[in-house]
Amino acid sequence: MKKFKIWIVAVVLFPLALIFFKYGAAHINSIANYFITKDVVDQGGGASQSTNFKMVDAIGQPGGVGSASSTNFKESSGFFSGGDVTQNPVATIFPIASLIQSIGSEFWVDIIVGDSTTPVSDLFGVSFDLNFTNTAYLDVVTPHASNVISGSFIGNDVVFIQTIDETAGKVSIGISRKAGDGGVSGFGTVARIKFVSNTGTPDGTDILFSLSGVSANDPNGAAIALGPQTLTVTLSGLIVWPGDTNNEGIVNQADVLPLGLFWGSTGPPRPGASIAWTGQSAPPWTPENGTYADANGDGTVNQADVLPIGLNWGKTHAPISSSADEGISEGLKKPNAQTLKMNITGNTKQNQTCWVEFVADGVIDLFGISFEMVYSPITYIDSVVVEDGSWLGDDILFFPNVDMTNGKVSLGITRKAGQGSKSGSGIIATIRMKLKDIPPVETALTMENVVAIDEMGNTIQFDLVNHTITEVEEETVEIIPTTFTLFQNYPNPFNPKTTISYQLPVENFVELTIYNVLGEKISTLVSEKQQPGNYKFEWDAKNLESGVYIYRLKSENFIASQKLLLLK
Repeated sequence: MKKFKIWIVAVVLFPLALIFFKYGAAHINSIANYFITKDVVDQGGGASQSTNFKMVDAIGQPGGVGSASSTNFKESSGFFSGGDVTQNPVATIFPIASLIQSIGSEFWVDIIVGDSTTPVSDLFGVSFDLNFTNTAYLDVVTPHASNVISGSFIGNDVVFIQTIDETAGKVSIGISRKAGDGGVSGFGTVARIKFVSNTGTPDGTDILFSLSGVSANDPNGAAIALGPQTLTVTLSGLIVWPGDTNNEGIVNQADVLPLGLFWGSTGPPRPGASIAWTGQSAPPWTPENGTYADANGDGTVNQADVLPIGLNWGKTHAPISSSADEGISEGLKKPNAQTLKMNITGNTKQNQTCWVEFVADGVIDLFGISFEMVYSPITYIDSVVVEDGSWLGDDILFFPNVDMTNGKVSLGITRKAGQGSKSGSGIIATIRMKLKDIPPVETALTMENVVAIDEMGNTIQFDLVNHTITEVEEETVEIIPTTFTLFQNYPNPFNPKTTISYQLPVENFVELTIYNVLGEKISTLVSEKQQPGNYKFEWDAKNLESGVYIYRLKSENFIASQKLLLLK
C-alpha cells in the first residue's frame, strides 16, 4: 500500500505540480473545464448550453458548436504551449432598418453578417428565414425579383434563391458564392428585402423581424456559427393637425400657401379623418408635404381644405417634424429692387374712409404671399374690410382675418397649382379702413411675418415699406366712387353675421342676392334704386347650415359675385 501511494505521488501529483509552477493556475482551470464539459463539446452542445469550449491542437479535433448565442473559448496553442485562454464571440447575423417607418411607405430591411468588433471569417454561403409579425399590415414589394436581392458582401456572381410566404410572414433566402471563389471575411450586407405597409395600418404598430434556420459554411463545407438577432420597427403615420397645412405649429394666414402649391393633388385619405383640433395619424403622400395640405383628410387638396383653417384659426400645437418645410423652402435670393409696400388713398380725416393698398413692386415669380398688418394704436380705427387685388388673378385662394381687438389684419393669398407665377408689379390686396369720429393723431401700419413663395415653394424675400396714417386737410365733399365694386364680405368665414359692402359710381337699380352652391336663391338683401356712393348690408345666416354661399350684385350696368363661408 505504501508503494502504491508513492507511485500515485510520482506519476500524478508531481507532473501537476510542475505544470502549476511553470504555467500558473489558468492552465489548471482549462484542464479542469475541458474534462467537466467534454461530453457537451463532443456531442455538439445543447440548445440551452450557454457556453461552449473549443479545444484545438492538444485535443486533436474541434469540439461541437452549441446555440448561436453562445460564447466560444478557444485554447490557442494547447495546454502546454504557455499561451493564455482567449475569448472569441460568435459573429452575428441581424436585420437592420430605421426603427420608425411611415405608414404607407416602402422601406428596405438589410440582413447583415458580422460587425466591426466581431467579423465573420471565410464565409462562402448562408441561408436563413426572415420572419415578420403583423402580416396583415405588411407586404413584400413586388416584383420580388427586384425587391428581394442579394447584398454586396458575398459578391455579385452568386447563387441566390428566394421564397416568399407573406401569409406566414416569412422570406426564405439562400445565397452562396461559386466553387473556386473562396470565402469572404469581415462584415456587410448579404441580402436586402423591401417592404411596404398598408395605408390602413394603425398608428404605432410594431413589426418584429427575426431570423431562424440560419446556416452558414466556409469553402470546405464546414459550418460557421452565426448568432441571429432581432429588430423591431414601429409603423407610424404622419401627425396632421387640421388647418396647420405647413406644420409650423400654428394655424394662420401662411397656411393658405400650401393649399395653392398642392391644389388638386391627391393622395391616400386619412383614416377616421376629422377637422377637429387634434393630432391625427395620416399615411404620407408623395411628396410628403401634401399630407398636411390635405387639411380635412379626404384625399384631395381643394376648397374644402379652407374650412379647417377657419375653424382652427390661431390654434397651436407643438410641431411634430420639419418635413413640411420641404414644400416651402429657403433659398431664393432677393433682387435689390424687390419690395412690398403700402400706399394710402382716400380720406384719413375722422369719420372718413381710406384704403391701404399692398403693392408688390419689381417681383420675380411670385406665386403666393401671406403677412400680417399691425396697426397701433387701435384707438382711431372704427372698421376694417379686406379685399383681394386683381394682380395675382381672379381664380385664386384668398383668406383674410381681422382681429380688431389686437389691431391685426392677417392675409393669405395664392395662385393655384398649374397657374404659374407672376412677375412685375401690382396690387395684391387692399384694406378698407374707416376712422373713428375722433381726430386721428397718428397710426402706424406695420407689415410682419411676411412669407412669399414661387411656384416651386421657394421663399421670396422682400424689402418692406411700411406707412403711418397722419391727419390730412379737411375735405368737405364725400368722395364719389368711380367704379362699380363688390367687396369681399367681412368677416369671412363668419358665424352667423357678416357685412357685405359695395360701391356705385352712378344712380342704378340694384339687386343684392344670396345663393347656395347649387345656384338656388337663398335671400334677396337689396332690390331698389340707389344713388352713387358706398353701401353695406349686414346678413344674418343663423338659420342656415355651414358651407359656401355666393352673393351677387346686379345693376343695369354691372354684375359681380363673391363667395362667403359660413362656419358654425
